[in-house]
Amino acid sequence: MAQSKKELSGAPPPEFAPGQPVGAADTTGAARSKKPGPAAKAPTIETEAPDLAGALDDEAHRLNAAAQELLDNPDVESKIVNRRGRAQRVVTLKGMAATKDILILAEYPFATLSDGRGKPTAMQKANRFEYEWDVTDPVTGRTVRALWQVVGDDELGLPTAQDEELYLVLMQISREQGFPMQVRFTQYELLQRLGWGLGKERREDINLGLRRLLGVRIYAENVIRPVPGRPGATNLGSTGFPLVGVFHLENETPGRKKRHAVTDDAGADPADVPSCYFSWSPPLQSLLSEGQMRSLNLEFLLSLKLPISKRLARYLGKKAGDGKTSFEIGLTLLCSRHLNMTAAAYESVMKQRLEGAHDELIGRDFLTRVTYGPMKTRKGEKVLYEFGPKAFETESPLAGALGPQLPLPLPAPAQPAQPALPFEAPLSPANGSSEVVTAPSTQEAANGPLNGSETASSEKAEARKAERVLLERVESVGVSAGVARELLSEFGADALGLQLECLGDREPRDAAATYVKAVREAWAPPGAYTERLEAQAREVARRAAEEREAGRQATRRAAEEREREIQRGESEQLDLLWARLDPATRERLEAEAVDRLGILGRLGKAQSALVAMRRAVLRERLSQLEDELESDENA
Repeated sequence: MAQSKKELSGAPPPEFAPGQPVGAADTTGAARSKKPGPAAKAPTIETEAPDLAGALDDEAHRLNAAAQELLDNPDVESKIVNRRGRAQRVVTLKGMAATKDILILAEYPFATLSDGRGKPTAMQKANRFEYEWDVTDPVTGRTVRALWQVVGDDELGLPTAQDEELYLVLMQISREQGFPMQVRFTQYELLQRLGWGLGKERREDINLGLRRLLGVRIYAENVIRPVPGRPGATNLGSTGFPLVGVFHLENETPGRKKRHAVTDDAGADPADVPSCYFSWSPPLQSLLSEGQMRSLNLEFLLSLKLPISKRLARYLGKKAGDGKTSFEIGLTLLCSRHLNMTAAAYESVMKQRLEGAHDELIGRDFLTRVTYGPMKTRKGEKVLYEFGPKAFETESPLAGALGPQLPLPLPAPAQPAQPALPFEAPLSPANGSSEVVTAPSTQEAANGPLNGSETASSEKAEARKAERVLLERVESVGVSAGVARELLSEFGADALGLQLECLGDREPRDAAATYVKAVREAWAPPGAYTERLEAQAREVARRAAEEREAGRQATRRAAEEREREIQRGESEQLDLLWARLDPATRERLEAEAVDRLGILGRLGKAQSALVAMRRAVLRERLSQLEDELESDENA
């Protein structure tokens, strides 16, 4: 059969041309050149079946329309990123910061729960921890030893809870770049994502954190399960690795840098390319390439206050990702092997330590319920978690349907020019908003605010009042009014309020100086503050439990009182009916009641019991009479 050639009419843009590799954008010089060039020749397809070419044409247009519809969604944003030498468009949900978490690192800890600033724990002094248990080899069926051992850097010690956050943000940046061998970033962007502040001390925290992730040594024996179907990986084995293989930090040139996802524009200024970079260790790269990772809602995780809440959310999120709506585990096993909590002799102590994290995760809809119960072996207790909607939220439903941060060869969204309107000025592009600030009309100025403005004015007044109260609190620790207003303007009310809460726990010699420095350098809360929060959370939970119990008792007492009232009313009605019976009927029913009471009735004792039995006999006779009447009516 002779081959036929068909040109696609109305072909999609070059990024979406059929026959081009999926995800590959046009990165040629002609596509980027501002000079007008000759019209591009429409792509062609050679095929033996003309219908196939038509089907491909229709499919290309369908995908193009779907892509444009996706870009028009106000909840979706897109950007061009450099993924291993190719420019690709990535679509993500606005406000949904997702990352990846290595499965084995979500299951077993590599860091302590301390921020590394307080008194070192016994684990930190030992600079190592390990857990050992028995597992079944999937090939031989034999019981073998499993070992998870973590040894910290010889100089800086074990990774901290803060380093765990750093690992997750680095994983997010790596994911957005397509997990390249070398991941580039700026320290400014890293601190922004972490929410640590932008002080010099926080940049040093990045340096120390990367050094600890580089210096930590993890040894996993018979722990990492092989990927099914991968050749040569059917058996358990032993693996030793650090987390970071290499990193490079340098002082950045002044000025705002481009984001890490830069295109390969030939005219790009080298000063705009991030100069800092890192690489994951080779074993970790292997786990990433094998897909041994899960999606994680990083924005939600970093918003949690307690380190133990974050660790527990990572672990339970992995279980929820397996499709479970609930999960149970031994209490001691959870606290030691999976959360790396300090050893406790009593399970009641473990429950107290978990209480604050449980309350926080229930309050944030990650969990709906936490209950304890005995183990089947009766040796210790287990804890049962019931998952809430946040436990299953890793990415937006749209992004999940397309695949995590799926690169699509989408056409660039059209940006039609908007006519300028009177009194309108767009907001600063830095806030990512497309809202418009509109000056009030002459009629509004003359007649007062329009509908809804009263509410806005009230809210502004409340906000100003709250700011005055906050400034008074800041000034009460010795900070001058001018400095207090400057701190509020630069760092915001939340930062000032947090450092006020932490100030007493720091026990400073100079409260004002310590407070100002803590705000400017975004100090992390001290351990005493975290302990106090946990104690307060436990107290609130205890009071709430007492109130719930008191409410249940009051409800039970009210129900019992209502039941007694009903019984009293029924007894009065039966006694009234008894008095209206003829003597012969009363004598017959009385004899039946005495006979039912037995010896007590024949001896004439227990008058109250006789009255109760008389009422019972009368109640039965009334019930029989009602049944007979109902039968007669039916007949």
